[in-house]
Amino acid sequence: MIGILLLIILGVFAYQANQLTIFSNDLDDCLMMDGPIYGKSISLNAEDLEMEQEIKIPNGKLGFLNLSDSLAPKMLKFDDLDNLIWAITFQSDSLENIPHQKLSEMALIKEKNEVVLSFFNYSVGEPGKIYLTKGFDFKYMCLSAW
Repeated sequence: MIGILLLIILGVFAYQANQLTIFSNDLDDCLMMDGPIYGKSISLNAEDLEMEQEIKIPNGKLGFLNLSDSLAPKMLKFDDLDNLIWAITFQSDSLENIPHQKLSEMALIKEKNEVVLSFFNYSVGEPGKIYLTKGFDFKYMCLSAW
């Protein structure tokens, strides 16, 4: 009798674990945050720009523009000789109705074997994250809606 009861309990536990796995696989990359938000490639003359923030990375740096004003934020990647590799903008129509014009300075963190830029979105008073590849290229942005 105890053996049957243990089998039933293990079966229920296995079923619940399977349901949780299915649920987590159905969520997108941002889980409970808003996104993923992808940047739009833009052309810039990097020589005339004054970065609001720069983050040193291996073989170069990441630069940020329009973090504290009402324009769409921009993210740029430079090589170690300060040549522009790429530039993207986060336009308001690429977001799911969460304002994002006033962002704090980015902080480079490691999160579960991923490279992440963490920031605070002053437009709505909530945090956000930018996920990068191992080569420090942009993957996507997630914004918190709460």
